[in-house]
Amino acid sequence: MRLAVSHENNTPSKHSYTTTEYALSDPELRAEVIAQALRELSAFRRKYAELNELLPIFAIIDKIRRKVSKAA
Repeated sequence: MRLAVSHENNTPSKHSYTTTEYALSDPELRAEVIAQALRELSAFRRKYAELNELLPIFAIIDKIRRKVSKAA
């Protein structure tokens, strides 16, 4: 699997692709991947906020966000 990784100011022209293994082994790239994943989860949550069936998933997203915030 290959991941798109943003660089510097997150402009589309600053994206590059790398292997998942490499991105997750490099602390800076790993932090970028986690930040991107959290942005995507936030978008998912906004899109499906009205679905009560997804409340347990939203709670897990909140828990992960808090854990990542504490680690930073």
